[in-house]
Amino acid sequence: MTIPTATYRLQLRGGMDFAKARSLLPYWKRLGISHLYLSPIFSAASGSTHGYDAVSFSEIEPDLGGRDGFEALAREARANDMRLLVDFVPNHMAANPQNAWWRDVLQWGGDSAFSTHFDVDWSAPKLIVPVLGDAYGETLAAGKFQLKFERAVGEFSVTYAGLSLPLKPSTYALILSRMEHAKAAELSLRLASSDPSSSAHVIAELTAAMDDDVFAQDLDAALVAINGDAASLHDVLEAQIWRLAHWRASRESLTYRRFFEISDLVGVRVEHPAVFDNVHRVVLELMTAGLIDGLRIDHIDGLADPLSYLRRLREAMPNEQAYLVVEKILGHHEDVRPNWPIAGTTGYESINALSRLLVAPEGLRRLDQSYRAIADQANTFEEQTLALKRRTMTRNLAGELDMLTGQAADIAAADLATRDLGRDTLRRAIVELASHMTVYRTYVDAGGPDEADRSVIEAARQAAIASREVEDELAVDFIVTLLTLDLPDPARRLGAIAFVTRFQQTTGPLMAKAVEDTQFYRYNRLIALNEVGDEPVLEDGSVANFHERMTRRQRTTPLSLSTTATHDTKRGEDARARLYALGEWADEWAQAVSRWDDVLGIASPEGDPAVVGRETSWLFYQALLGAMPEQASGTDALGDLGDRLIAFMQKAAREAKLQTSWTMPAEDYEAMIASFVRNSLDPARSGIFFDDFAATAKPIIAAGEILSLSQLALKLFGPGIPDIYQGTELWDLSLVDPDNRRPVDFAHRLALIEQSANHTGDSGGAQRKFALMRNGLAVRQRLDLSSAEYVPLTVSGPAEESLVAFARARQEQGIVVIAARRCRAIVETARASAMWNQSRVTLPPAAVSGSLLNVGSTQRVRIEDQRIDLSTVLGADTVAILEWGATSTS
Repeated sequence: MTIPTATYRLQLRGGMDFAKARSLLPYWKRLGISHLYLSPIFSAASGSTHGYDAVSFSEIEPDLGGRDGFEALAREARANDMRLLVDFVPNHMAANPQNAWWRDVLQWGGDSAFSTHFDVDWSAPKLIVPVLGDAYGETLAAGKFQLKFERAVGEFSVTYAGLSLPLKPSTYALILSRMEHAKAAELSLRLASSDPSSSAHVIAELTAAMDDDVFAQDLDAALVAINGDAASLHDVLEAQIWRLAHWRASRESLTYRRFFEISDLVGVRVEHPAVFDNVHRVVLELMTAGLIDGLRIDHIDGLADPLSYLRRLREAMPNEQAYLVVEKILGHHEDVRPNWPIAGTTGYESINALSRLLVAPEGLRRLDQSYRAIADQANTFEEQTLALKRRTMTRNLAGELDMLTGQAADIAAADLATRDLGRDTLRRAIVELASHMTVYRTYVDAGGPDEADRSVIEAARQAAIASREVEDELAVDFIVTLLTLDLPDPARRLGAIAFVTRFQQTTGPLMAKAVEDTQFYRYNRLIALNEVGDEPVLEDGSVANFHERMTRRQRTTPLSLSTTATHDTKRGEDARARLYALGEWADEWAQAVSRWDDVLGIASPEGDPAVVGRETSWLFYQALLGAMPEQASGTDALGDLGDRLIAFMQKAAREAKLQTSWTMPAEDYEAMIASFVRNSLDPARSGIFFDDFAATAKPIIAAGEILSLSQLALKLFGPGIPDIYQGTELWDLSLVDPDNRRPVDFAHRLALIEQSANHTGDSGGAQRKFALMRNGLAVRQRLDLSSAEYVPLTVSGPAEESLVAFARARQEQGIVVIAARRCRAIVETARASAMWNQSRVTLPPAAVSGSLLNVGSTQRVRIEDQRIDLSTVLGADTVAILEWGATSTS
């Protein structure tokens, strides 16, 4: 395995293709990147901005440069001593006729050669296609469906709003029978009894017959007649494998597994060996050819059997030690399963560890008090989350719940002890158990649950019973029996395996939709904690707790990625660091919010759709603090920043699903939000507000810069592989997507590389971050830290609570990392060096025996009595990287 020293996540599409990436390889090499980490490369649906809606696993996206362009990128990367990691998506594909596999399924249903490739309920009467903007009957009567013959492929299809769905060849007879041409009658008879193996020859004859002008004119006339007669057109559509339906039907009547709530994405059954082979053939060929060095597996929790999948993938890889990580959000105190044959995760858990260290707990408690008064939050975060999970399960995931209920009812009916359990009782038990799950999913397979799974399920059982939402405890216990496969009868156990598989594929979307995509936009106490992999609850934020977590990470998943920003995070890493600093200004912030609300006229209670309430303004002030440029005026804010904040606030309102939503947008309310943001940033209307805001924000922004540098140092040198999201070499003040996917100004970053090489340029905050990243990545290239021991270090003296320190030691080499975590005193003294007097760090014995080099200043560090004096080491800085070993002393 080629273990990365650092990865760089690059979002393809939106102006970034393989050729442009090739041109930037020298930059990434000089930055210190070992592996370029690409978003999905395979062909996606037309207009895709992200590539997670693949239409083919055998074709590399032509718009990116195709296979030739990808191979050229891979070869040049190797020439620059770099390798490629690729984001691969085995869980789902686009449910789009552009997808040849899906198109074949639409034509032939269960008879399709690809019917087992997708997670479809073939026992259902129809394959539901929920794409209509209006009810089916209205759409039909309005003449929005049109039959046509696509001569290029020899197929009949129906079109609707740019979508073209193929008809089943055996139903062509319904069209051809309307023709008078003798050839049509012959073809009609043969097609009526055709199947996938016999239809191709007949369809070829049909296409050839179109060369006969009389036949072609007769067919056109038949199509015009059917298209003009709603009843005849309905007969043709009703004869298909699929049924067109209003898009809202996907919530409760969808007949295939979707990705979360996205009916445009259909689940792929990679648990079947033949499907696995078809899905992975080309990506494995690329690995065999040495063009791909490792994979990031997207949404591992969506798969039916993650462990079996990963084992099969590992066995199929040409190099069984290839770098392999999975996208996995770990719950509180959850570890990656030790039997998974992976290097680790994509690193969301890093965000949680850092937030707990960098947010002042006392400040968070004071913010909590102020927020409760402003937002009138009667219930705790946990209570609100539970209510949302119940609602999401019964409404948004109604179709999934109905399927689970049916499966459970069938199994219950087969046993005398459980036959009296009704569907509604079982449904309630399923909702309660799913809603009380504290992790995204369990991993019960045919072998039954392991200890970790049993613990999670038992905790959910106890909570479900205590909730008193299910009157019959037998129902809860019965569902638990299914989830743990504690059934001796082979037939019932087989049914339970099917049930637990679907249940586990549902709890992940439940957690994501209820918490990440709803609750994180409702509970706005400190939005920095409303993050993927994090949660806004009060926890132990001590240095000791951080050391314990890092020690465990080094022991369990030392090769996991360590990330602080991705394409899915809710805000930029440096915007988040600013908000971390709010904990030290909690009282001043609460007082300021009250002043600002008075100036802007925010006094009405939340919940009135005619006003912007205090909950909304509380969110807005934080978003503005995180995204505001260092030197911003009201005039500046009216431009690009204002547009970005409007987009964010409107998206946040839709995600919260209170006054507006994605499925029922309230245009007047969203226009009111836009007007509120514009007026807030308009100096002619609210100059008092903006001047006051800028003055209040100034010390917090300064503290945020300090925490940003600490965050970077801890990511670079803590256990794991540092992952750099595109553009975050400089300040990352972005908001949620699509804001965090804006094009990166690489020309500016190239100029900074040149300046640093020539020792020119100023030492502004962004440049300090850039220099720390370059220096840190250079150390990572010199020192193999993948197996280095993590050693907590003790800080003594006045700065004890303000700093965190640790060492990474491997044989005769290592580093000491010292970083600030509390910043108010530093900012207020305006001289960091005054903070470090009389404070010291005790070193590990290995470091004492060598000579320490300050990587940032290139100065030697004096060691006395196994300790170093922080006033000498840090000076005016707040981060220090000290290196010892042969390479640092030569």
